[in-house]
Amino acid sequence: MRAALTFVVPFLLPAACAISPAGEDDERARSDAAGTAYAKPYGERQLPPLSAPATLEECVARAMAGNGDLEQAWFEWRAALERVPQEGSQATTLEIGAGFEWPGGGRSTFDRTTLTAGTDSTAMLEWPGKVADRARAAFLAARAAGYHYLQLRDELRARVVAAYLEFATLREEIAVRGAQAQLLAVAAALAEQRVASGATAQAELLRLRTELDLARDAEASSRSREPGLRARLLALLGVDPTTPLDVVVPEPRPFPYSDAQVFAHFREHNPELAEHALEVEAAQARLDVARQAWIPELSLSFDLVGSVSRMVAAGAALPFLRRDALRGLVREAEADLAALQAYRRQMGSTMAAGVVLELAALRNAERQIELFAARLVPRAVQAAALARSTYANGRGAFTDWLDAQRVALDVQLTLVRARTERERSVAELERYAAHALGHAEPRPPQR
Repeated sequence: MRAALTFVVPFLLPAACAISPAGEDDERARSDAAGTAYAKPYGERQLPPLSAPATLEECVARAMAGNGDLEQAWFEWRAALERVPQEGSQATTLEIGAGFEWPGGGRSTFDRTTLTAGTDSTAMLEWPGKVADRARAAFLAARAAGYHYLQLRDELRARVVAAYLEFATLREEIAVRGAQAQLLAVAAALAEQRVASGATAQAELLRLRTELDLARDAEASSRSREPGLRARLLALLGVDPTTPLDVVVPEPRPFPYSDAQVFAHFREHNPELAEHALEVEAAQARLDVARQAWIPELSLSFDLVGSVSRMVAAGAALPFLRRDALRGLVREAEADLAALQAYRRQMGSTMAAGVVLELAALRNAERQIELFAARLVPRAVQAAALARSTYANGRGAFTDWLDAQRVALDVQLTLVRARTERERSVAELERYAAHALGHAEPRPPQR
């Protein structure tokens, strides 16, 4: 009996073991570190607070902890990791049984007892290399899910930055529109007095009143966008969209990277490209699994009938009888691999074009900021002050002062928009080239 067990047990041990690909523990550690914010159920978490007004970084931190889409991606990453030991285990397990023969015909109870041990009758032992490749495919898919989480994290940050900046810029625009309307209201009131005294023509009053109505309409239209932009930002933060929120235009962040540095970092550390690279490797591993479908699968069993007999039995499946199906399985896996390779190649080209566009937008915004901040805004403010002084001394026309004030407000608003566009481009480039550029995520394994 001992000799029989010595023969059977080694063949049954694989059914009790799971193959763990190299790097699985490290990937679980990365997932644990990324998911600290989700350790408690949402209702029990201490979410980052928002000041009044809320800063950009406060909104980003709140989104990282409270956004449901990002949390879903993290749990999908965890679920993908838990599929690795499932795919790395044999489909079969140890099946045991016992029987008792009755009547005994004068034999002892022991001799009438049959003990059976073997593989599960519903599944068979697979070739270990096939199980290992299947585990590797699952592990690579889990790593791809991890990079998908990082991609969504950086996308969320870029979306929060864009929504915050658009909302903050709108607040500045409302203030400028209000100042323009107030200025026109004063001008219209003065024109009305001058018309009454005969010093100004009625046409001038009509023109000012029309401009005043248009300015008030522009201010009202800007204010009508405020609830929607606030709600969009709050939704990204995982906060009730009706919650009051105030923001300010943030100070510009440094971006001391050349175009070449951005491209180099993009090609090496972009999470989405890394995700697709791992998906290609996982498809290659699935192809390896499909090619091993031709290897026969085994079943083993051991019977002990008291002291009377012992029997070891083995069976094998004959996969070549399904040769057409197996050939189709391999061709399907080859087609899936080729499709993913083509998708990743095109995705790389498309994203590289996006980097080019964002770099062009960034450099143009920086050019505009330098022009407006250093020359146009100071010049417009000075011209408005001179026009007001000239009008106050009775040597200039009121319309000249009015136009100078409006130009000063317009160029200041253009400067705010240029700064907003620059910050949006910086956020997009951080998304393309891994957030903060200097803090890259680990690169995917190379075959």
